[in-house]
Amino acid sequence: MGNERTVVAAELFKRAVDRPVEQRATFLNDACGGDTELRREVESLLQFNDEAGQFLETRAIDIEVRSLLQTALRPHQHIGHYKITSHLGSGGMGEVYLAHDEKLNRQVALKLVRFGIGREETARHFLREAQILASLNHRNIAQLYGAEITPEGFSFLVMEYVEGIQIDKYCDDNRISIRDRLEMFGRVCRAVHYAHQRLVIHRDIKPANILIMKEGQPKLLDFGIAKLLDSEASMAGEQTVTFAAAMTPEYASPEQVRGEPMTTATDVYSLGVILYELLTGQRPYRIKTHSPAEIARVISEQEPTRPSTAIARGNGSSKLQVPNPKLLRGDLDNIVLKAMRKEPQRRYASVEQFSNDIGRHLANLPVIARPDTASYRAGKFIVRHSIGVATAGLIVITLVAGVVATSWQARVARAERARAQVEFNDVRKLATSFLFEFNNSIQSLPGATPARKLLVQRALEYLSKLSQQSGGDADLQRELAEAYLRVGDLQGNPYEPNLGDTHGAEGSYKTALAISTALAQADSKDLQARRYLARSYQSMGEVLPLLGKPNDGVTDIRKAAEIFEKLVNSTPRDKDLKVQLANCYQSLGDLQGHSGLQNLGDRSGALQSYRKAMAVFDAMAAEDSGDQKARGGAAVLRIRVADMQREQGDLDAAEENYHAALERAESLATADPQNDRFRRILALSHRELADLENQRGNFRQALQDALKALEINQALTIADPNNAQAANNYVLSLTKVAELLNKTGDMDGSLTKYRQAVGILEKLSAVAPEDLFMRGQLSQTLVSMGAALAEQRKLAEARSATSRGLSIARDLANRAAATPDELSQYALALLTCSPVDLREPATALQKAEQAVEKSGERDPRSLDILAQSYFQSGDLARAIEAEKKALNLLPAPRPRQARLPLRQKFEAQLATFESGRRSP
Repeated sequence: MGNERTVVAAELFKRAVDRPVEQRATFLNDACGGDTELRREVESLLQFNDEAGQFLETRAIDIEVRSLLQTALRPHQHIGHYKITSHLGSGGMGEVYLAHDEKLNRQVALKLVRFGIGREETARHFLREAQILASLNHRNIAQLYGAEITPEGFSFLVMEYVEGIQIDKYCDDNRISIRDRLEMFGRVCRAVHYAHQRLVIHRDIKPANILIMKEGQPKLLDFGIAKLLDSEASMAGEQTVTFAAAMTPEYASPEQVRGEPMTTATDVYSLGVILYELLTGQRPYRIKTHSPAEIARVISEQEPTRPSTAIARGNGSSKLQVPNPKLLRGDLDNIVLKAMRKEPQRRYASVEQFSNDIGRHLANLPVIARPDTASYRAGKFIVRHSIGVATAGLIVITLVAGVVATSWQARVARAERARAQVEFNDVRKLATSFLFEFNNSIQSLPGATPARKLLVQRALEYLSKLSQQSGGDADLQRELAEAYLRVGDLQGNPYEPNLGDTHGAEGSYKTALAISTALAQADSKDLQARRYLARSYQSMGEVLPLLGKPNDGVTDIRKAAEIFEKLVNSTPRDKDLKVQLANCYQSLGDLQGHSGLQNLGDRSGALQSYRKAMAVFDAMAAEDSGDQKARGGAAVLRIRVADMQREQGDLDAAEENYHAALERAESLATADPQNDRFRRILALSHRELADLENQRGNFRQALQDALKALEINQALTIADPNNAQAANNYVLSLTKVAELLNKTGDMDGSLTKYRQAVGILEKLSAVAPEDLFMRGQLSQTLVSMGAALAEQRKLAEARSATSRGLSIARDLANRAAATPDELSQYALALLTCSPVDLREPATALQKAEQAVEKSGERDPRSLDILAQSYFQSGDLARAIEAEKKALNLLPAPRPRQARLPLRQKFEAQLATFESGRRSP
């Protein structure tokens, strides 16, 4: 009860401090009654506040500022460059004023501290509050513009001024329907969930803090008493009177009024109270007095009336459009009451889960909220009335009827368990049907990404709920591992149609890895668990490079390959395992040395991995010519091998493999024209052929292939606009077409394509700013566009585009985990970009040396760029040495074969360097 008493005292202090001094005694007489100890505690707080000025003397706060803080601010007064317009209200931590920002000419809300000005702990709180608020950028959350502390120690926040109507009043005045209220409430939940994801809880959610603007959008105000949810900022160690007083008791959770530590469950409870009021027009509790002690007791002990019952008992004055109890009976009753459970662990696990349950109700899907059982209510009753129940129990024991009742209850319990098991199995069957049957049936359809996300998320929600009820069920844990892998693929796996959420994918894969690791450790003979373990390692390895962790990615993919190899050896007839092994080899090769992806610069290692993968697919296709997965995989691997051959300058061998891939892709796409994977492979074949012809100097032929790839990728993007993979492929085609239009003389067409590509990449990067591959693409495209603009003498625009591109490339190259390609790409841009005054040969040399070092002097292109850097820096001897090393790494020409274009290029540069050395 000590914590409860502190909270009650804090609330009384909060109410008393706003009253004139002469009225405080009367207020305390009514509020405290005969509780003299409580009254003394409140009076001591009031005295401490009144004497706070004594603590400020050492802070050199001037008399005028102290006077300003002790009285209400008046219109036209100034604080810094803010001119006070009017007083808006009082909050738990301070006064709120409408003001005019004279510097930026806009209306703002200023939140000023209430008491304790100048003390270090108060200043720290405001700075911490500002830091929390500044991290929140959501359309339904009032934005923080800034926080300031004057030289005199006066702290205030500058916030977005929101002009709107309190949510409950808005709904009542406009007679908003139940469905529309639920949808509006869902937007509020999404805003709160957004804050929770950034480790911020509100702790004072109430209708007054949710305003509805003219366009009908809700705006959540006042995160002024929020706390970061990390261990250093937990309320367990900072349960001060200031924070306790800042809450609004009518919407506070039981743990909040008891002064216990708060979590996101606290906000879930407050949202439940608000939803109760929005649906019924009534408060959930029957409170006889408004004293804090009575409110705390009721919230902690009294069970709320069911919303449908509250409407049925109402006096008909509700402004609900259809105040019909039947609208709330069942799901909505259960949803609201689950959110308002006394125990935090029995509420919704998150605001998102709460909001999703409302969405399921609106979609006529099963909800996870269930009514309390009779046994649970009986247990709570016994805890509250232990003495009376004990006495009654002595009497009941003497009754024979108790035996009969017990037998009857046992039969009921068995029937309930049987029904629960049936329901458990039904829900599980529904979830796995979503996960495997429905999802698989639409996996390759264009435009299916959002639908697949919804299906897998719903399945995951059901399976997670079931897992809580049956944690020891290995089959269920396998289904959960599968669900998290599929969610991760949809969120951000670069090898799948995805939504661009790379961090989200990493989180899902980590969960899948934890589940599959536990399963494999529990039973070493569980082959399915080992398969999930391998898939989890592979998936982690595929996303980690995008997050700047390529070495970790290689480690994880190697672990996956080792597990898959053992599984294939133990079950050689399992086709799916062979496909997974081949895909794993491909991902390893990409990460080792494919220049079109995040990689470590090991081209020979990449080629070796690709050939392993291709051998698996070719063997499968030889066994079964109708195996489309094997034929599609064989086509992709021929493209990968050809890419490595083209990198080494062997264009004839590369062309042979590109055409082999193109033939397979055309055959597959013709047989199944709705399969977007086969169409992607077809587009990739054309784009790579365009690159090859471009390298040979056949620009018009290259343009024809590039336009074919562009047409396919554009159609796939239009069909599935939420698919980040499709959008990225479209961008790659746009930039290739732009480059070739420029080389064939269509300068205007080239710039149009470049601008389209930049626009798409900027949107993709905004959605996933941590995706390093996407940032690299944006950098290269901007630099290429800058060169095209400079050719047309549009120098101002060219300088802007190139500078932006170089800035992004510099950030990527300056990372400790920068890849050889990122370093080489930045160096090359600094050597060749336009306008020419942006070139920096000295910096280029530094980055080129790092690239060669990281690649182990095994990459001819990195050595070539290093040679160019030495040459432009005036070191001819080293330029010649580096170019010769690059030439030695290229394959020797075959008999009767013309010199390879890349070899010709390197030899020409070597001649230029040697000519420069011989010059006087």
